[in-house]
Amino acid sequence: MPPIYAGNVSSSELTGLHALFSSTAGNNWNWSSPVGHWDFSGSPNPCLDNWEGIACNSDCANSTSLPCTVESIGLTAFNMVGTLPQELSLLSSLSYLDLYDNTLYDSIPSQLGSLCKLQMLHLGDNRLSGPIPSSFAKFLQLIELNLEVNKLSGSINSVLGAIVQLSYLNLQTNKLTGTLPTAVGSWAALLAIDLRSNKLT
Repeated sequence: MPPIYAGNVSSSELTGLHALFSSTAGNNWNWSSPVGHWDFSGSPNPCLDNWEGIACNSDCANSTSLPCTVESIGLTAFNMVGTLPQELSLLSSLSYLDLYDNTLYDSIPSQLGSLCKLQMLHLGDNRLSGPIPSSFAKFLQLIELNLEVNKLSGSINSVLGAIVQLSYLNLQTNKLTGTLPTAVGSWAALLAIDLRSNKLT
């Protein structure tokens, strides 16, 4: 069955955005402008209503007959306080997710691994804990991964061994253990890697 569109944005994507807003105290976010605040009343359209931090597919602005899809969320230093909701996985067209420098805590939902189009994931400078989800091994298009300055623990072997297309990897200042996968040395696209201040051997 085709998706049902609310305001030309799929209801599932709106559910994902609303979950992020609700679980991170959205009413207290650091908006940089008096316009563009996330408003879920009526028939919201994050793309055509120019919600702050949201970027969508170019076809959305050029045609009223095509669905809008959220492709990018950038909310760096936005005073987000709370946890990452598993409903973020409903944003299936997402290629860029940047929630750097906020106060996000608890674990990273394993459901994020289903975001198969994700190319850049920046969750650094938060208070995230627990392991890096094994589902991250499904990120076959991921180019940049930044999880620095958190409280992440556990081994990185099984996860990183599969993300062979990474060009930028920053996991410094966590509590990660284990050894670096030997496959990392053969990553042709790798330009920068930082694993300082962990418990790696």
